[in-house]
Amino acid sequence: MQIGFHQCRWGYHNLSVVEDVVENYRSAQIPLDVIWNDDNHMDARKDLTLSPVNYSRPKLLAFLDMLRFHWYVCVACWFGVI
Repeated sequence: MQIGFHQCRWGYHNLSVVEDVVENYRSAQIPLDVIWNDDNHMDARKDLTLSPVNYSRPKLLAFLDMLRFHWYVCVACWFGVI
């Protein structure tokens, strides 16, 4: 069983940053099986959304189509404290 190589970091503020990270791994010939995003992909921190500016759906779908591994996002529910 292979667990694979994961890259996870908070602060991928837009898709082009993620694309650069993936390209740098490939250029350096470092294996990469999974890349994770924190809540930077969300639209105004609304759960299960994508920022139309920073992670536009058409560009994201084209990027995912190009990947030969998995892209995961952290899903966090934000609750107000009373």
